[in-house]
Amino acid sequence: MTLLQANAEALRRHYGLDDPEQPAVAITAYLISRGIGVPVSPGIVAGQPTFESRLRALGESAGRGEKLFARRCDSCHAPSAVARTAFHFPRASAGMVESLERFLGRHRSERSPLGWDSQPTADIIAFLMSTLAGQPVGDVPARWP
Repeated sequence: MTLLQANAEALRRHYGLDDPEQPAVAITAYLISRGIGVPVSPGIVAGQPTFESRLRALGESAGRGEKLFARRCDSCHAPSAVARTAFHFPRASAGMVESLERFLGRHRSERSPLGWDSQPTADIIAFLMSTLAGQPVGDVPARWP
């Protein structure tokens, strides 16, 4: 589950929202902004306990995401280049706020869409974020390969 998906689930559960995506995007954008400059460390939060079972599940998710990326994305995109674009989300697109999950969930329209709140989308994001481990959040190179 991505941060956006977790925020959406919390909004759905606690406030009974039928469509929690946009409020969850706002909360996620705020939380990401609080981490600008902090190194990406999937599954680990400074000052918080580490749960081995969660790290194992995250590793499994990233492994599934790597395979899914190879099947769906690799023919057009290098994982390292796509991963760095994660720092551009959420973003404004056509007058709406768009999350990375929404973008990936509908990308490659000739294939069946994954959906923003699906496990496959979370798996691809886990894989992409694992390739960014150690890089500061928001650190986007001036020139992309």
